[in-house]
Amino acid sequence: MVIAFQIILMVIMLVSVFGVIGEKNDEKLRGLLAGAFVASLVAYIVSVMWL
Repeated sequence: MVIAFQIILMVIMLVSVFGVIGEKNDEKLRGLLAGAFVASLVAYIVSVMWL
């Protein structure tokens, strides 16, 4: 279950990074995707350390 959670977080991180890199016009979308990346990165680190 923990591994599935970590895989989902990695997918979210990849989609967020590609979205931030690919999006040039919409600054709000880039900000939201960057926030999603940071949140999933923190959740991944927490899941590795404590779960």
